[in-house]
Amino acid sequence: MVSVPENAKLYINGNPSDLTGGLRKFAANGLADDKRYEYEVKMIVEEAGKAKEQTKTVWLVAGEEQTVSFNAADATALADSDKPADLPQATTNLTLRVPADAEVWIEGHLTASTGAVRNFGTKRLASGQEWTDYEVRVVTVVAGQEQVVVKKLTLTGGRDTDLTLDPAATSPAVEATASLR
Repeated sequence: MVSVPENAKLYINGNPSDLTGGLRKFAANGLADDKRYEYEVKMIVEEAGKAKEQTKTVWLVAGEEQTVSFNAADATALADSDKPADLPQATTNLTLRVPADAEVWIEGHLTASTGAVRNFGTKRLASGQEWTDYEVRVVTVVAGQEQVVVKKLTLTGGRDTDLTLDPAATSPAVEATASLR
């Protein structure tokens, strides 16, 4: 299910949807029981004469339901998140501590980095500017079973974030493993 503003246009893997309303239901047919499938869901909503866009990645397994929520305020924040030229450029770093053999996705994109400590940096955020719901997904195999942990966090321009994610040790404590320096 996808929750969107009533007037939003919706795209699934780049294909426009003809469904309307605030809650739109989709079915993915023919999924194999032993595989995970990635879907890119994009919402475009017009606000004050400007098109605002937001994209989220959803992973599905046969028989599983997912709900994706969008709202116009989130799309506006993302559209306005380009750093104005007059703000000072800041380096924002993310250090991930993960199992050495893990696959890591950042914002729905598989990274090429390897090892137990992985460093990522950006200069897209101005000092103090926030990127909310920044998604980090870590996948590894434990005892022959694929284990996944997903963490959404807020990156702040000019700050370093150090995050430990180990799918084999997933517990409520995972929520407390992100620290800002």
